[in-house]
Amino acid sequence: MAVLIAQLVSAFGITTPFYDKNPLVTEPGRVEEVALLLQNMDEKKDVKLKARIVDGGDIAQITDEIQEYVVHMGEKNVKVNLRINVPETMGPGDGRNVRVSFTQIDIDNEGQMVQLGTGITAVTPLVIASPPAPAATPVNSMLVTAAVLLGLAAVIGIVILGRKKAKKLR
Repeated sequence: MAVLIAQLVSAFGITTPFYDKNPLVTEPGRVEEVALLLQNMDEKKDVKLKARIVDGGDIAQITDEIQEYVVHMGEKNVKVNLRINVPETMGPGDGRNVRVSFTQIDIDNEGQMVQLGTGITAVTPLVIASPPAPAATPVNSMLVTAAVLLGLAAVIGIVILGRKKAKKLR
């Protein structure tokens, strides 16, 4: 039994740029490209992993042509490319998760009837951002500038007229 358990221990993992406290913040209708990175810290053998989307398959797809990845001993940057199509129907604050499951395929016993392997799942949380506040339009700033100039012209006009009347009275 101990020998069987020892064979199931694996040192592969996934690095993802997005997680619960750092979700992918995006907008409706956007297409987002995300890369997951596979790593194998095992010092004795390579691992072969099969990827499949287990949650969010309606909005995400793995874009790599072959979805089986060989991760060599000590390697830590094997890319798995995802494309996420954010639905137009999602609104500010809405969220979804895209889960990609990786199952280990035993390279030495591939094709045999019974294989034991381990698996791991990467979760990419997706959150829709609130739309940005509209910026001040040039029309508004032009109106303010015109109003200031008219006010300044009126003040200058009043000062000039006041001086002319003062000269006439002397």
